[in-house]
Amino acid sequence: MRERGGYLFFDDFSLIEVVGKDACSFLQGRTSNDVKAIESGQGQVSSFLDRKGYLISFLSIHRLGDRYLLLTDRAQASTLMKELATYHFREEISYKEVQNDYALLLVQGALADSFVVNIFSKVLTAENSIAVSHSFGADCIIVRKSLCGDPGFYIFVPAAQLDEFASKFDKSAQQFQLTHISKHALDVLRIEAGIPIFGKDISSDHLLPETGLEQSAASYNKGCFQGQEVLARIKTYGAPRRALVGLEFETDVQSQFPLDTLFSVKNEDAGQLKSNCFSATLNRFIAMAFISRDYRLPDHQITINFSGQSYPVKVKFLPFYTAVEAKGKAKALYDKALHEFAYGSEEKAIQHLRDVIDLDPLLIDAYESLGVILSRHQQLDEAIALMHRLMELDPDSIMAHTNLSIYYMQQGNIEKAEEEKAISMSIRMAQLAKEAVAQKKMDEDKVKQALEAEKRLDMFRQVLAIDANDLLANNGIGTIYVELGQFQEALPFLHKAIAIKPTHTVAYVALGKAYESLGQIDNAVKIYNSGIEVAAKRGDITPMKEMQGLLSALSHAR
Repeated sequence: MRERGGYLFFDDFSLIEVVGKDACSFLQGRTSNDVKAIESGQGQVSSFLDRKGYLISFLSIHRLGDRYLLLTDRAQASTLMKELATYHFREEISYKEVQNDYALLLVQGALADSFVVNIFSKVLTAENSIAVSHSFGADCIIVRKSLCGDPGFYIFVPAAQLDEFASKFDKSAQQFQLTHISKHALDVLRIEAGIPIFGKDISSDHLLPETGLEQSAASYNKGCFQGQEVLARIKTYGAPRRALVGLEFETDVQSQFPLDTLFSVKNEDAGQLKSNCFSATLNRFIAMAFISRDYRLPDHQITINFSGQSYPVKVKFLPFYTAVEAKGKAKALYDKALHEFAYGSEEKAIQHLRDVIDLDPLLIDAYESLGVILSRHQQLDEAIALMHRLMELDPDSIMAHTNLSIYYMQQGNIEKAEEEKAISMSIRMAQLAKEAVAQKKMDEDKVKQALEAEKRLDMFRQVLAIDANDLLANNGIGTIYVELGQFQEALPFLHKAIAIKPTHTVAYVALGKAYESLGQIDNAVKIYNSGIEVAAKRGDITPMKEMQGLLSALSHAR
């Protein structure tokens, strides 16, 4: 599954359709994320909250034209329908459950992208994006959505067309060497990926910030929604008392633990176990768990106690498993293919390039290189087919038309060769015009940004003239200096911001960047480590992950 991918027909889902003139504004006012920002073909995760910020439902929202599809697990269907009915007054909308109209096929794993591009002729690069495709005799709805940490797709097949679809699909899945996976295997993969399930790992007993999902499911700029004030207070003034994290067990565990098992640390109540399993990927037992803020430091070792037993564990921020990006694998294999070609091993280069396209069907250079090598071997029909596929992926590809012109010329088809050459030239001229406009705008934006930065600096300086210990003014000036590349000037302001409020995590990010840019790497590492510890205790996931990434990059550079 991790090496290639797998599939499963899955029945544990709820799909609700919301349509009508007021569908967007209705969902905007009721959900935690910014529905108005969703363009057709896009989607987002979101939630319904009560007035105290506790979860009512967790879901994703996807837009097809004026049609909004709400996707979640089946257990939440009645709750969602009740919420829509409770808050629907005069809005011109209609809503209904449509999951019985569809069968859901999950395709997950390393080659999921390539499978969907080749079989469904769709390129969905953004998580939660959505498209419609007529494939295998069925009008399918495809949503890009990972359930295991690797690329993944939810494919909704009309129930009336399922039989014809399924028989043809199985043959294509076999050709791609996708494996049929069980629900148990899928659940293990889900736990490794740190993806919580409502009603199992998270529930109406939890505040959204406790789950760690508010980073992707809540907008603090969209305007009012139920529960917003609570979320804003937590974000501004402090961390939730508990948070969902991962636990890696340091000793062998013989069987799964019951959900909601309470555990203690040093004779104090510390947390509650959620989904848990043996991870074949990590070769150890793992669990998701809610744990109190005192113990949620990443990679911190503690001993948890329950049922008369003690278990040494390491605290991990979710996910446990992060996929090695197929794009990275594909680029390395592409470089290897060019090496083989340079040293005369063209057959090996061809095979590597085919594998590259399987791994990353959007790596444009692979199509071009494979087409060139195939044309050298007079395999012109396949080279031409590759360029047509490239044009489907990138209609503005100059090289696709240029190469087609060459290949048609080799076939003696002068008319088509000249036509492709003309198309190539017209695209290039249009691109040059766009580049000129973009460069002009970039230059104008730089001037505008510099003027705006100076205005903001003046405003913050005026505040400091009144109160030299103002947190926002010190942090603001320091951050602006970092943005302007004036790193030495930023240092005293950012240090003062941290002195004023040691839990102000964004100041650690900016200060670390300033030291890093000045070449003072030891100071940068020290600041990042301090910031990560503070952010972990507060539950400031976004700055914490940014500092972890910066720290990791520094360690690799060393």
